[in-house]
Amino acid sequence: MTAGFTGPIRLRPRGSALLATGIAFSHSGALVIVALLPWPAWARVSAAMLLCGSLLWSLAWHVLHRGDAVTEALLLGDGSWTVRAGHAEPVSATLANDSVVSPYLTVLVFKLADGRRRSLLVLPDNVEPENFQRLRVRLRFPLAGHG
Repeated sequence: MTAGFTGPIRLRPRGSALLATGIAFSHSGALVIVALLPWPAWARVSAAMLLCGSLLWSLAWHVLHRGDAVTEALLLGDGSWTVRAGHAEPVSATLANDSVVSPYLTVLVFKLADGRRRSLLVLPDNVEPENFQRLRVRLRFPLAGHG
């Protein structure tokens, strides 16, 4: 049991229909609110264009993992992390305290060795189900003396 608990967990996120739906739904709601605001037309159009840009960026970054987004994360048995952002070589990283673990969404916020911060949204449909469950258990119940 301990070997399964401490073994490495490799996360290679793929597109998530759940996340894409959530992002589209939240941006659509914001567009409706902007349309109903008592602002001048030019301000509502500008806000709507910014929201559309945000929608496209969010889908590209978090759902399709384009640009410098996290494309792979490896949690080793000792609690250390290795993260690949974009097409760069993997670098060591630490998990930031503002990461979140919940039953349907885990937000991993990494501090990379070069000082950058990157986040990875992990959902049940964008990684292997066994890895999603193992990750949640490891993050909720870390071994004594391990990250």
